Amino acid sequence: MKYLYLLLFIANSWIASSQNDVNYYKQKYPNANEVFLKQVQIMEIDLEKDKLNIISNKREESLIITDDVNKINSKGNVTFSSFTQIKDLEAKTEFQNKKYDVKNFRIVRDKNSRTFHDDTKIKEFDYFQLGFGAKKTLQYTTQYLEPNLISGEIFIENYPIEYKEIKIIVDKNVELGYKVFNNENQIIQFTKEEKGNKIIYKWVGKDIQPYKYEVGMPTILYYAPLVEIYIKSYTKNNGEKVTLLNAIEDLHKLYQNYTKNIYETPTQEILKTAQELKSLHSNEIDQVKEIYYWVKDNIKYIAFEDGYGGFIPRNPNDVFVKRYGDCKDMAVIIYTMLRSVGINNVYLTWIGSREKPFTYDQIPTQMVDDHMIATYQNDGVNYFLDGTSKETPFGYPTSFIQGKQALLHKSKEEYELVMVPIVNPEKNKLSGNIEIKIIDNKLAGTATATLTGYVRENLLNDLKDLSGFQKTEFLKTQLQLGNNKFYLEKYDIKNQIDREKQLTIDYNFNIDNYIISAGDEIFVNLFLTKFDELKSLNLKRNVDYHIDNTSNLVQKVKLIIPKGYTVNYLPKNDAFQDNNFSYSVVYSKNVDAVELTIDVKINFLALKKEDTNTWNNFIARLKETASESISIIKIKFNPLK
Repeated sequence: MKYLYLLLFIANSWIASSQNDVNYYKQKYPNANEVFLKQVQIMEIDLEKDKLNIISNKREESLIITDDVNKINSKGNVTFSSFTQIKDLEAKTEFQNKKYDVKNFRIVRDKNSRTFHDDTKIKEFDYFQLGFGAKKTLQYTTQYLEPNLISGEIFIENYPIEYKEIKIIVDKNVELGYKVFNNENQIIQFTKEEKGNKIIYKWVGKDIQPYKYEVGMPTILYYAPLVEIYIKSYTKNNGEKVTLLNAIEDLHKLYQNYTKNIYETPTQEILKTAQELKSLHSNEIDQVKEIYYWVKDNIKYIAFEDGYGGFIPRNPNDVFVKRYGDCKDMAVIIYTMLRSVGINNVYLTWIGSREKPFTYDQIPTQMVDDHMIATYQNDGVNYFLDGTSKETPFGYPTSFIQGKQALLHKSKEEYELVMVPIVNPEKNKLSGNIEIKIIDNKLAGTATATLTGYVRENLLNDLKDLSGFQKTEFLKTQLQLGNNKFYLEKYDIKNQIDREKQLTIDYNFNIDNYIISAGDEIFVNLFLTKFDELKSLNLKRNVDYHIDNTSNLVQKVKLIIPKGYTVNYLPKNDAFQDNNFSYSVVYSKNVDAVELTIDVKINFLALKKEDTNTWNNFIARLKETASESISIIKIKFNPLK
C-alpha cells in the first residue's frame, strides 16, 4: 500500500501556487461557478495469499469562482453499496485562511439508479462557509469486496476540470482489462509502465470543459470520455490461472452462477395455473401470450436491491406466492411457468436499458446491462417478455430496450447475442378521424382517436392514477384541438384492458374564436393539431438527440360546408421525405365537404447531431404548411340564372 500514499502525496503537490489564484480561474472560466483543480484516483490491485485485494484512494479539490451565493453548490456525496466499503472519509472547506470540517454525513438511497446490480446508496453531506475563493476538499478510501464490480471513471463534470488522473497499480500476476470510450478528441492520455513486480496504468486529462445541458440529450455515458476497467484474470502462486471476465463466455458463466438456484421443481400451484392458462389456446404463441399477460396482471413489479439480491433472482415459487418481484423475478416467473408446461424455447436474458450505450462485444462486463427479461423464440422470431411494463403488448419489447443487444442463456455451455429491434412508427400510431361543422361562429365536432403500441401505453400509464375531474382535465390537454378555447363536451374510452386492441376515444367538442369571417368569406385552418411538441434544435448541439419511441400521426379532418357556401381556396398539397422523419398533407373537396389528411412519421430513436439542420427544416416547413387556412365564400344569388 505504500504506493498509494506516496503517489497521492505527489499528486497533491502538482498545482503551483500561482494557479490557486481565484482570479486566474475566474478569467480562464468566466462562465463557471466552480472549477475542479484536481481529481485523482489511485487504485492498487494486489494478489495476497491467492486472493485479490483492491483498494482505491480518491481525492478532489475544487474552487468557488462566483460571488453569487445562489449559484454555489454546497452539496457533496459519495456512492457505495454492499460490495464496497468507504473508509477515512474527509470533507472540508478552506475559506479566508480557516478550515471547516464537514460533520453532517447522512445516507440515502440512490433514487436515480435503474440498475438491478446492487443496492447503491449515497452518503450525502453539506459543505459550509462557502464564498468566492473558497476551496472544497474531499478524500476517501474505497475497499472493493467483489472483484467483478470494480469500475473506471468519467472524465467530465458539470464544472471545468483542470486535472484528472486515474492510476491503477496492478500486481504482475493480475491481467487488467480496460476500454476507453468517447475519446475522439484525445482528452484522455494513456501511459503504461512496469516497476518491479507492478504494472502501472495511468489515464490523464487536462483542461476538461464541462458538459452543457441540451434538449433530448442521452445519458452521460453516450458522450463523456470515460475509462472502464475490469479484471480479466489472475494467476495463483501455484501457477493456476483464474479467469474472471476475459470474454463474453466468462460473463455468461458468472450469470449462470447467479441463477443456479432457481431451477427447482415448480410448485403444484404454479403448474396448475400455467396448465389452465395454456389450455385456453391450441396455438403456442397464444399460450405464451396468455401466461405472459397473467404475470403482468398478477405479479406486481417492485424495484428493489439488496446486496447479491440485486443480481440473483428470487425463487420463482416464492415470487408466485408473494405476488411481487423486481425485473429478475418477473423474468424468472415467466420462464418457470412457460417451461413447466413444456414450452422450452424460452430463455433468461440479460440486457442493458438505453441508458447504457455499450454492447457485450465491446466489453464483456456487467457495465453493459441493468435489466433482465425472458425471451421466447418461435420460427426465427424473438419475443422479448418483460413483465415490468404492464401495458406493453406482446410482440413489443419495452421501449427502453429497443436497439439494445441482449444476452440469452441457452444452456450451460451456450449463449446467444441478439439485437432488440426498433419498433416501426406505423405500430405506434395515433389516428384521428374528425368531423367539424360551423355553428354560431364556432367549430363543433365529433372525433375518434385510436392509439396503438407505445402511444397507447404512454397514455394509459398517464391515466392510471387519475379519476373524475383530474382525468377529464388531463384528457382535455391530450385531445385539445385548434386553440385554448377547446371545450371537451364528453368522451368515452374503449379497450383500456385488452392489450391486443387499439385504445379508442370517442369525443365531442367545440372550439370558440377559431374561425375568421371577413364579409362573405370564412377562413378555417383545418390543421387542428399544431405540432407544438416538435421543437427545433440548436444547430451547435454537441450530442445526438434522443427520444423514447418512434411514432406516426394520421389525422383526417372533414369540414362540412355550410349551406349556401362554396370552396374559394384550398392550400397546396405538400410532402417532406427523409429516412428519419416525413410528412404528407393532402386536401380534397366535394360539393358538401373539404377534407384534409395529415400523415407525420418520426422514425428514429437517436438523431445524429449532423442531421439537426434537416430536422429543423422539416419542422419549419411542416409548421408553415400547418399555418395555411382554407376559405369558403357565400354563393351569390344570380337572378339571371
